[in-house]
Amino acid sequence: MNHQKLHNHNRRNGFFSLVLTALALLGLNLYSTDLSAQCSAPTGISASPTGSNVTFTWTAASNASYYQIQYRKKTPTGPWISGTSATTTKTNNGLDPLTTYEYQIQTICTGSFGVSSYSPIAEFTTLQKCPTPVITGISGLSATDVTLSWNGTGAWYATRYRLSPSGPWINGTQTTSMKTLAGLIPNTLYDFQVASFCTNDPVPSNWSSTTTFKTLCSSYSNVTQNETSCDSYLWSINGMTYTQSGSHIDTTNCVITLLNLTINNSNTGIWYIPNVFVIINSRFSPSSNSSCCRPIRRSC
Repeated sequence: MNHQKLHNHNRRNGFFSLVLTALALLGLNLYSTDLSAQCSAPTGISASPTGSNVTFTWTAASNASYYQIQYRKKTPTGPWISGTSATTTKTNNGLDPLTTYEYQIQTICTGSFGVSSYSPIAEFTTLQKCPTPVITGISGLSATDVTLSWNGTGAWYATRYRLSPSGPWINGTQTTSMKTLAGLIPNTLYDFQVASFCTNDPVPSNWSSTTTFKTLCSSYSNVTQNETSCDSYLWSINGMTYTQSGSHIDTTNCVITLLNLTINNSNTGIWYIPNVFVIINSRFSPSSNSSCCRPIRRSC
């Protein structure tokens, strides 16, 4: 009887040993309460930054339910900013350009496997922010249309214009460095700005400096100004001298003023003024000849 019990005990021990061996081959320890071996940190981590965002990628870990990613500014050291991802990639926005950051990733495992330690701290540096376009020209200006052009290296551009100086912005997009605006109000001031978007960067550049333009007049009113002068007339409307009728176009107020000029020389004639006398020997004497007076021509 004792011999049979011993035989059964050995059989059970042998089976249990086989189980332990199989678990060991799988990397598991039945007697261990440390689950970190079954929940490992991600490997193959990398960061792909732009001017204002970064995309993290890594190799999937066994038993992973999801991952926790955290990053911070390196110098001066900032607070950790955390996020999660159920896949092996994560994109974070709103970063400062030309700035070095630190990051690390942790695995959150399924069931009772717990969490892993964080991966070793790694670094990345963001790129220069997408450059701001510079508006270079205005062409095709009419009463209702205009074309604006700029220098830029963006993959595409955001544009906006408004009634100057404080109307609501009207937004648009453009894939080239030129934008035509149509349906504008004649004889009206507008403001225009443009910003660039670079490849793989969702954050645009700063808005360009404001360019202000004024649409042309669609029609003009006519005004006549009558003037009379002896031989010429200085027109205060434009500071020019006229000897005959003329006109002036006021593109600011959409007015054409006609100058109706009359040159009147009818009051010309001969006037006489005394000669100049000098004192010689206490007596008055004509300076040039004996006649009392000399003629000059009078203008009107």
